[in-house]
Amino acid sequence: MSADQPVTTVVETLEEATAADETCLRDILSEFGAASFPSILLIVSLMLVSPLSGVPLLTSFIGVIIFLVAGQGVLGRRHIWLPGRLVAWKMNTQRSERALERIRRIAAWLDRAPVK
Repeated sequence: MSADQPVTTVVETLEEATAADETCLRDILSEFGAASFPSILLIVSLMLVSPLSGVPLLTSFIGVIIFLVAGQGVLGRRHIWLPGRLVAWKMNTQRSERALERIRRIAAWLDRAPVK
């Protein structure tokens, strides 16, 4: 996956990674590949503007992920490293299908927006 792909392609990759009933961050990271810094930052940022942001403590959890991923990108790491407890965190993907639908709509809108 390259960093210049449309936002909807990144969201589609996320949907493929979360196709099982339960998924963890390790599955999502492996789906995006080694050079996934921009994609992961985009996905967690889109989660912040979706209905998922209403889940208690999720915004704090996403803030930690953004800090860790962006910091590693600044330091020039080739692969994203997250603590074992974070990558093992499981979420029920059936409950988040509605949020993924809204994220997909946001991504489609972003892809339609003119670039200046």
